[in-house]
Amino acid sequence: MKTYKTWEVIKMLAEDPKLKFEGKALNKLTKILSVNEHGILKCLQNKMEISIFAEEMWTLVEEPVSLMEMLNSDGKCRVEHELIDKNLQDEISTTDEITLKDYENLKANKYMPLHNLMSVLPWILNSQNFKEVIKNGKWYLEEDERHE
Repeated sequence: MKTYKTWEVIKMLAEDPKLKFEGKALNKLTKILSVNEHGILKCLQNKMEISIFAEEMWTLVEEPVSLMEMLNSDGKCRVEHELIDKNLQDEISTTDEITLKDYENLKANKYMPLHNLMSVLPWILNSQNFKEVIKNGKWYLEEDERHE
């Protein structure tokens, strides 16, 4: 996952206050940097406000997007749903290299073009489960596609 310097995070938060970033404090606990409803920069660790350092590195906290937002994007995506986890197998029976690669990406929870994702899901899901995943899965867009 891409990391950002503190100044980059502040710039991105100014442009999109809905974002949240995660960093590790010196005590190894996770802290979250975000902007509140009044536009005030907040850094929280265990519900306590703490300091940030100029040279700290941060990662974007992944938030699911709506199905429509994902469909309107041209970027890579991934989906999470318990039916996917439940039906994943070590391998699938095909000799098609593209399908095999897409299946490995699905197992690794990697981002891929939507059409690749849609073509590999039927290998593990029946029609009813496929519809359930499409309608109620948690959809994520690749970071660069969301914030450029």
